[in-house]
This record gives sequence, structure tokens and C-alpha cells, in this order.
Amino acid sequence: MAAGGLVLFLQPARLKPFGRAVVNDHKKIISLLEGRTPSEMDDPENWLTPEETMKELTVCERTLYTLRENGELLARKKGRRYHYFKPSIFKIRNYHIK
Repeated sequence: MAAGGLVLFLQPARLKPFGRAVVNDHKKIISLLEGRTPSEMDDPENWLTPEETMKELTVCERTLYTLRENGELLARKKGRRYHYFKPSIFKIRNYHIK
């Protein structure tokens, strides 16, 4: 469920021809609904490398991949590497520390 009680339904069979582009757009829409501003998203200080993220969350590379693919971690690709959004990392870390 997205912020504000809004539920977004996607029919996988209808989206298959569009591939990853639709999934990435869907993640961007959810990030906007959660209150992230474009300037916050564009600030390079808010993005961590995979190594920094794995150290911060104390997870392995495979777990990091799973979190990214499930949409739990907001990531964007820069060149050949993914970078992870700091607020989403801290949100996961704080949730699991309780």
C-alpha cells in the first residue's frame, strides 16, 4: 500500500511488453507519493554505493539485490552500478532495529 492509503494495481500480463521501464516508473510514482522532492532525489549526497549500503544494513550482496528488486530500497543506476537512496536505507535499518 502506498502513502495515504492509495492502492496501485498493475496487471503483469498487460505490462510485460513494456518491461523494466514500467516498473521503474511505478517506483518513481510511489516515491513521489511518499513525499520525496525532486531536489532531494537529485542531491548526490543522498545516494550511497552498494558497498556503503551493505555495510550500513549489514547485509550481503544478494540480500541487497532482493531488497532492490522488491522495491523496498529505492535505487537508480549510474553507469554500470546501482546507487541507493539514503532515506530508504535508514527507513529499513530503523524498522529492523526495533
